[in-house]
Amino acid sequence: MHPANLQIEGLLALVSELTSQLVKAGVLTPEAVQEMLSRAETAITDDKQRRDQLGDSHRDAMLFPVRYLGRALAAADGQAQCVSAVTAAVGRSKDRQAPPPAQAP
Repeated sequence: MHPANLQIEGLLALVSELTSQLVKAGVLTPEAVQEMLSRAETAITDDKQRRDQLGDSHRDAMLFPVRYLGRALAAADGQAQCVSAVTAAVGRSKDRQAPPPAQAP
């Protein structure tokens, strides 16, 4: 496995724990976190230039961190989540639909 992937996994684990603590402290609501994740996913999927440049696997790679955080935070229940378990769950549940076709200019 490439070291950059391991670094990203560590960063995702940290960000999910940080976000969980912000929710526990009342700084963020679970709904606000879900809205942020939804907006991030929409920004990625609606980016026409990226859709035209990248294949489905690259789009899935861009969406992975957003989906990872959503899955980790939904399942956290106050406990730190095993990175490999969350990663596997995201892989099993990812949307396999092709992005919408690019519209002619």
